[in-house]
Amino acid sequence: MNKALNILAVVFAFVFPLSIAGANIVLGIMFILWITQGDWSKKFNQLKKDKILISIIGIVLLLLISTLFSHSIYNGFALNKSHNEYSFILKRFVWLSLIYPIFITSVTKEYISKIITAFLVSMFINELISYSTYFHIIDIEYWKAKKILYHELTYNNPAPMHHTFYSVFLVVTIFLLLTQLFIEKNIFIKAWILLFLTSSTVNLFINGGRAGQLAFILAAIVYSVIYFRKKIKYMILMIVVVFAILFGAYKFSPIFKSRIDLAINSMNSVYKNRNYTTSWGSRVGLDIVSWRYLTQDSKHFILGAGAGDAKKVFFNFSKKYPQIDKGIREKFHLHNQYFQFWVDGSIFALILFLYLLYSALKIKTPNRALQYALITVFAFAFISDLFIYRTTSYILFLFVITLFTLQAKEGYE
Repeated sequence: MNKALNILAVVFAFVFPLSIAGANIVLGIMFILWITQGDWSKKFNQLKKDKILISIIGIVLLLLISTLFSHSIYNGFALNKSHNEYSFILKRFVWLSLIYPIFITSVTKEYISKIITAFLVSMFINELISYSTYFHIIDIEYWKAKKILYHELTYNNPAPMHHTFYSVFLVVTIFLLLTQLFIEKNIFIKAWILLFLTSSTVNLFINGGRAGQLAFILAAIVYSVIYFRKKIKYMILMIVVVFAILFGAYKFSPIFKSRIDLAINSMNSVYKNRNYTTSWGSRVGLDIVSWRYLTQDSKHFILGAGAGDAKKVFFNFSKKYPQIDKGIREKFHLHNQYFQFWVDGSIFALILFLYLLYSALKIKTPNRALQYALITVFAFAFISDLFIYRTTSYILFLFVITLFTLQAKEGYE
């Protein structure tokens, strides 16, 4: 049965970047096998001191308690059709979080590389879709009508999932490939990895996900400093290459250039005209109102707004600032994972979330450069959107920290 779980773990790694429905089916089968497998004493002993799992459970409990003491369960920031906070917590956090305990108690050393390969193959397929769209090779409207391609896919923004999340998927892919490139001995495989790495990097900058693009720059610097800490020349060379990529993307990618120009203009408009109606302006406005809500009252600072009431309470408060309010009124959430946990689950939820990130950094993996780079990617991305509240991106986050835990547990090289 454990072999079946290992094989399904490989299948899951392949499926989740392509289909959330498929990923849920695979996870469901894995859960049934995991439950029927038994051996609970061994599993409990392995999980009871796991700081990642403890943090996740703590956050879930705080959100549930916060909802319990709210006046409603329908006025929160729940990102589901029913707007039911309990349903949202159970589906997003309880169900999806099962990935972590199932994987770390089941996956064995010899399957770790297979899991990584399956993920990379899946991302290669996503890139084929993206490039086929970008170069107008496929009729996307035909495939969108059949619900095979992502409904917001366009020729101008060829991301096969939400562009913000796709950009982070690509960054994870890039650093996994880069790490493999440095350790691979076979010249032909190394050439293939380099080709795939180049393709992934180009794909990152022909899509509109600024969060991933900026996270890539920060993470590449972190990776360079750690990986080449004893080889200063190589460190400087890699950082120069990263900024050359950035300059080239700005010069040759119309999408990247327009998104960067838009971001600069938006920030100038915020600074000069207090305009919070633009994409970046609304994010600044949400951060300002969040900070003011949380710091102007000690009760708010400690307890937040209550997960079941948070959205209603927050936007009632934002009316105090009409100039900002008109730019953020139609937003579905706070566009900042840190503030979102604080407002929804109290300052203790935020502390647990930060502790989760810290614990992920402290895992003793064989490749600290990769580990620190990917945690940097997520830590930055959390400023721009709710990666933990979204199914696809939360699975990616769990997938990455699960890989770190497995590599440390199994002595993976």
